[in-house]
Amino acid sequence: MTTSIGTYRHLAQCSTPSGHFAILAVDHRGNLRQQLEKHAASAGAGQVTERTMTAFKQEVTNYLAPYASAVLTDPDYGFGPGIAEGTIGGKLGLLAPLEITDYGVHPSLRALNMIPGWTVGKIKRAGGSGV
Repeated sequence: MTTSIGTYRHLAQCSTPSGHFAILAVDHRGNLRQQLEKHAASAGAGQVTERTMTAFKQEVTNYLAPYASAVLTDPDYGFGPGIAEGTIGGKLGLLAPLEITDYGVHPSLRALNMIPGWTVGKIKRAGGSGV
């Protein structure tokens, strides 16, 4: 089986010059929000908003992106804001999930739930390197 030139290019975008993958995974949404809300409640802070989630993901990405060859992030708080704010620069590979993961159930019992309105085509049009 041969690898197409496009596949090779996308893999190269997501790897280091020596061919290693160092991917920063910040694609979590539901379980991350739950953890942030627990921390906010114990600190006496307010509710975790959309703005809070976006700011948190952008701060993490901004800090760790220099050590990564690619970023795996979600369409809600990471993908668009990361590109728009420059935290996901053009030299980083950009990966996106298609599914919603329910960490509340055992992995063998998880149903496949897709992110509404999010497709491979949209990821490609936004500059994504892979799914």
